[in-house]
Amino acid sequence: LGIFTADENLAVRRNGVKRRFPAEVLTEAATLSARPITVEGRRDFRELMTVSVDDPFTTEIDDAFAFIDGAHPEMIVFIADPAELVPDGSAVDREALRRGATLYIPEDKIPMLPESLCDDRASLVAGVDRYALAFIFGLNDRGGVYEMRIEEAIIRVDYAISYREVDAILKGKDHLARTLLLQVQGASERLRLERQRLGALTVDRRDVGVHCLPNGKVDVLCYRTDEPSRRMVAEWMIQTSCHAAAYCSERKVPAVYRTQAAPEERPRIPEGRPLLAHEIQTILKTMRRAELGTEPGPHAGLALPCYTQVTSPLRRYQDLMMHRQLKHVVRRGIPRYTAPELVSNFGTLEAAAAVQRDVERESRRYWLLKHLETRVGQRVKAEAVRSVGGKRWVFDLVDFGVSALHALPKAPTAGDTLILLLKSVDARGDKIVLA
Repeated sequence: LGIFTADENLAVRRNGVKRRFPAEVLTEAATLSARPITVEGRRDFRELMTVSVDDPFTTEIDDAFAFIDGAHPEMIVFIADPAELVPDGSAVDREALRRGATLYIPEDKIPMLPESLCDDRASLVAGVDRYALAFIFGLNDRGGVYEMRIEEAIIRVDYAISYREVDAILKGKDHLARTLLLQVQGASERLRLERQRLGALTVDRRDVGVHCLPNGKVDVLCYRTDEPSRRMVAEWMIQTSCHAAAYCSERKVPAVYRTQAAPEERPRIPEGRPLLAHEIQTILKTMRRAELGTEPGPHAGLALPCYTQVTSPLRRYQDLMMHRQLKHVVRRGIPRYTAPELVSNFGTLEAAAAVQRDVERESRRYWLLKHLETRVGQRVKAEAVRSVGGKRWVFDLVDFGVSALHALPKAPTAGDTLILLLKSVDARGDKIVLA
């Protein structure tokens, strides 16, 4: 008791996050995973070229894409269908509700569903038959969506492609799925531009991915969220969530809606470059908080009339619950849950989400500092973000996504970029000394 390894994740221990599933849950998951996948009652899309796009470390593959060209083109977003495999109220389901979502930490993940389901049987793994919900978008000659329908499907993903590789293909690299990806991207850009015209706040920023490798090293990848591949995938996830919300609203089906009131003053967002850290902070201060509820309403930041979350049912319980609701409507024409039944889970899910945000933030910072320990004595690019009194300022280490305090003889201006020396770093003590 009280003994931990050198790099043990103390945030996980401190918050009482359970890594292991109870034995009864694992036993039930093994039984559920062993059930054969059949086409009965589903539309068969296995002959349609289908691709998934993810980071190379992703194992819970929630989504994939296909495109049907012709006089009446259709864009198809396939979302994994774990609701077909996990019965409502089962031991696996109760444990998923308790966890709320998959917890991602650099050294591992703590999944919402047992790995036999989330990484294997329910995941849209390439080359094997899988259950999915098909969100089928009818596109008009201007690239807009004139209808969306939902069908239960069986699919087989042909190509699992990384974001980086998709960017290369979109730029001209040869690939059998290149035409498909160009079609998916073209349709997404038209929809994105229309949302921007309506007032959507599309933010281009730098993000940093951090992963612990088997050899003990820490892999740090800095990328822009506005890269074509990420923008393409994000747009179709947004469109799927928006149209799923409209589908429920039009049919008076209870749903978990996410709404956001418009800010008092629209922030100005520079175009053509990633936002600086101090600009992001300023924008966030102007934005109203998103709210969960069972009444549809606009989402100002996305410039959408209504919005729900349905694109991550392998890793987010709210999405799994909404899949059950949609499937019940598709099959029987009536909802599975009443509005009060949906609301009854809000408290559990919000509490779990709050813990996970804290653990993910602390874990991410620890491993980034572990990486920076190997760079002591090197120079780093640092952006002045804000003053904390006197000559002390918060600096954002641009290529690593971490902040540190530093005092300068002469006060900088927010947004100034300096080259500073990493004098010392102590990951366990959460200390960075700059010079």
